[in-house]
Amino acid sequence: MEKVVKIYNINSVDASKNMEELLSRPFFYWDVKSFETDEPGSEVYFICERTKKGLYTILETGRLPSTYEPVANSTSFSDNDFSHTAAGKWGDFVKFKIIEEAVIPEGWKFQDRLGNQNPVNYLYKYETPLNDIPKRIQKLKDLKKIFNGAEALKRIEEVLELLESKPSRSKTKVENKPMEKVQKPLKEILNHVHQYLEHRGFKYQKEEIINFYLALKAKPFVILAGISGTGKSQLPRKFAASLWFEKEQTILLPVRPDWTDSSDLLGYTSLDGTFIPKDLTIAIQRAIANPNKPSFIYI
Repeated sequence: MEKVVKIYNINSVDASKNMEELLSRPFFYWDVKSFETDEPGSEVYFICERTKKGLYTILETGRLPSTYEPVANSTSFSDNDFSHTAAGKWGDFVKFKIIEEAVIPEGWKFQDRLGNQNPVNYLYKYETPLNDIPKRIQKLKDLKKIFNGAEALKRIEEVLELLESKPSRSKTKVENKPMEKVQKPLKEILNHVHQYLEHRGFKYQKEEIINFYLALKAKPFVILAGISGTGKSQLPRKFAASLWFEKEQTILLPVRPDWTDSSDLLGYTSLDGTFIPKDLTIAIQRAIANPNKPSFIYI
């Protein structure tokens, strides 16, 4: 199963009351219905505009069995020292660890209520094509106005970077066209790369971006010189991300400063005569096996 990052909107009066009653810090409990396919470690931002409360949580357990009493029309469950009886008929429950609680400021609201009829909105689902990417990005930016803890903000920024590096997957015919038929003019692409880098706080001159591109076009092997900390590793990584390369297409091969032996990079022959490939050779083999999917390898 896949880990996910999602928002759960708690809107109704009854649900808002249940949210308060199901808080047992540092844990929070909710109906399993919307989380049956999620594995522990999946992340959920619970938002309740009625009570001005937000929770950044991580799914900790699977099902906690519940018991429904038809006469009382109530559902009960327990977890160690915490027991609760909720009005109405619920399913089983799941347990979330609270990473951060936040107070929703007056006047705050989602700018785009993506999927308003459904309380659950996926922000990111690993290895799964997503449509409406601009709307998901907007919801993440809205969350940044609520959560200011280090972990919550870091996760929001990570998912923003993942989504902003992907093309918007609409349901139009353009989605299925070969890349070369829908490419934008080169000048527009390079402007996009420059803006993408600037938006993430990397200060490169536009001429440097153009020179890097021309060097790759002239010979797909480029050496970047400069002292430590000048962005030699970040430039190729962010350049590839801005052009929507998937994670598996962008491969970092770390090399020690005192490296003198190519065997750590290419491979070596064992005592029994078997060649043992290392990172660069493995990356090249994978690239050869996927000729229609370019690889961006940087060392």
